[in-house]
Amino acid sequence: MIGFSLGGASAVLAADKLEADALVVEAVFTDIRKATANRLQTRLGGVGSALSSALLWQLEPRTGIPVSAVAPIEAVADVRAPLLVIAGEADRRTTLADSQALFDRANQPKAFWAVPGAAHENYHVHSQVEYERRVLNFFSQYLVGCEVAP
Repeated sequence: MIGFSLGGASAVLAADKLEADALVVEAVFTDIRKATANRLQTRLGGVGSALSSALLWQLEPRTGIPVSAVAPIEAVADVRAPLLVIAGEADRRTTLADSQALFDRANQPKAFWAVPGAAHENYHVHSQVEYERRVLNFFSQYLVGCEVAP
């Protein structure tokens, strides 16, 4: 299974219910507080991070989900499948430090790849050959009967 950004975060948050033999997550935020602040700051500058509290204040009343429950950094230890974390070195929405922190909290077996020069974008398009090599090799290592063509 491969999940990018919110899709990857959803996979990590649902890890206890997820039946995946191997998991690749890309640009996954550590928690919704930091993700919101990073995104608003990217768009609005310094005032953006100040506005994030006002947005997050609405989360639980509107969705029934507490802010504290949207924290992949807390749930990543529940991932039992082999995990590949992919990050963009130039990502300002999900920083390299955020991705490294998520990786550090994960169980073995795990692997990490920081895509040189990539922002919060489609890593396959950004670095197609290297992406395919790394992801296919990861899957071939952990999925039974999966072979990578030379």
